[in-house]
Amino acid sequence: MRKQREPALVMARQFFERAFAMGAVEAAVGVGRTYDPVVYEQLKVTGLKPDPLLAMEWYMRAGNAGSSEAMAAIEALKTEIGRAHV
Repeated sequence: MRKQREPALVMARQFFERAFAMGAVEAAVGVGRTYDPVVYEQLKVTGLKPDPLLAMEWYMRAGNAGSSEAMAAIEALKTEIGRAHV
């Protein structure tokens, strides 16, 4: 079952990137999740490498547009990054 998550994650990223390009600002949260190590851990993704900097970049785009969901994701990601550097 895990092997199916990686292609789905890549497809989701492409979907959310297109939606964002078409003006759906909230889709930036979706893109961010496809890079987020917190999400990777929750889904037990093993075939892809998370990119916390790209996740943060996308969350910030959504947060700057007023997304409270993005702000929560930013805080969770900051906690994860802090834990990884301890």
